Amino acid sequence: MWRRDVSHWITICLSGLIVALCVYFIRLANLAADSSRMWVFVAFGVFFSIPLFVSFFHIVSEKSLRFHKIYGGSNEEGKPQKTPFVPHWFVVAGMLVIGLSVFVAILRSILSSFAK
Repeated sequence: MWRRDVSHWITICLSGLIVALCVYFIRLANLAADSSRMWVFVAFGVFFSIPLFVSFFHIVSEKSLRFHKIYGGSNEEGKPQKTPFVPHWFVVAGMLVIGLSVFVAILRSILSSFAK
């Protein structure tokens, strides 16, 4: 099973705090009608929410019987453990889409600040 130690909880708390601050700053930017600087906080909020989502999926995988079959070890000694199917292309494609979205958001905010 996946065990959580102190460093894991510190990472979750700091990421949660940073995401909460980014959401607050996005709300303030919306109230001030300043959409040009809002995208930087959206990018940082998305970036720092990744550890929270990973932790959530690990907790769900511990509780779910379906994920437990995938991540759980073999109970029988001496038998080779079956390797689960992992769609690597899907993970890489998702990382590329997220990375490009964050890069475009940061680049857009930088270029829009120079245009003014």
